[in-house]
Amino acid sequence: MIKSNSQDQKSNNRIIFDYIPEKITFRARYSFGITIFLLITSSIALSILNIILPQDSILKIIITDLNTAVVISIIIGLIFIKIPEYFSVSRNIKLIEFLLKIKEFKNAEEVIIDSLKINPTKSGLYNLYGRLLIENNKFDLAEKVLLKGLQKNKKNYRINYNLASLYILNKNINEAEKNNMLVLKKLKNDPKALLQRILILIKKGSYKDMIIFFNENCNIFKKNDIILEEAICYVIFGAANLNDNNLYKEFLKILNLEEFKRKINSYHILISSYIMKDRLTIKKMIEYIDNFKVYDSLMLDQINIINKIKKENYNNK
Repeated sequence: MIKSNSQDQKSNNRIIFDYIPEKITFRARYSFGITIFLLITSSIALSILNIILPQDSILKIIITDLNTAVVISIIIGLIFIKIPEYFSVSRNIKLIEFLLKIKEFKNAEEVIIDSLKINPTKSGLYNLYGRLLIENNKFDLAEKVLLKGLQKNKKNYRINYNLASLYILNKNINEAEKNNMLVLKKLKNDPKALLQRILILIKKGSYKDMIIFFNENCNIFKKNDIILEEAICYVIFGAANLNDNNLYKEFLKILNLEEFKRKINSYHILISSYIMKDRLTIKKMIEYIDNFKVYDSLMLDQINIINKIKKENYNNK
C-alpha cells in the first residue's frame, strides 16, 4: 500500500520532534529545589560546627572536607539544571529554521514558544517568530515581536532585515529604508541586504538610482545565482519604467527565460514586457505563471493586473 504525501509528512514530523529535548517538569524542578535547599541548610550547619569545634579536632577536618563537597554539589547542580536547557534552545533554532523552510508553521511556532519559555532573552527566537508571522500575513504582531527582539539585542541585524521586509509589505518605505541602511552599515557586502535595497529603490520609483546601485554591486550579486537572477528581474523592471529599450533587451537576454525559475519575480517580468509592449515575452510569462501556479505567492491587486493583461493579450490575437 502506497502512503499518501500527508502521511509521509506526518511521519517525517514525528522523526523531527523525537530529537527535541523534553522540558524539565514542574515536579522535577520542585524536587531539585528541595534538594538544593537541604544541601544549603547542611552547608550552613556544617559551617557553624566548623566554627564551634576546636582547631585541632579531627572532626573539624572531616566537616571541612564534607562542607566543601556539599558546596561543590550545589554549584554543579545549579549549573547542570540550566546548561542542557540553553543547549536545547541553540539546537531548536536550527530546527525552527528547517521547519520555516518546509512551511511547517504550526510546528515551528510550538518550538519557538517552548524555547522562549526556556530563554526569553534570545533575540534570534524573536527574529524567527517575526519571520513566521510575516509568512502568515500577521504584520502587526510580527512588528511587535521583531521590535521586542531588538530590545533584547540591538546588534541583531537579521531583525532589522526582517523589519525592512515587513515595512516593504506594509508600504512603509521610509521605515523599510531606515532598517535596511542599518543592516548595510554593518554588513555592507551582504547580498540579501543589497537586494533588499534594490527593491526599496523600486518601491520609491528611483529606477535610475536602482540601476546604478546594481552596477556598483554587480560583483557581489554574481556570487549568488539566485540573488543575481532576482536582481536582474528588478533591473529589467526599472529599464521598462524608464522606457530604456536597449537596457531592457540586454538584461532580458542575460536572464534567459528558457531557464527562468524565479516564481516571485515572474510578475515583474510580465509587467516589464507589458510596459515595453513585448508581446512574445508577455505570452511566455503568462504561460509560466499559469503552469507554475505563481498566483499563490501574489497579492490580490497583482492577480487582478495579470488577469487584465491576459484579457488584453488574448483579445489582441
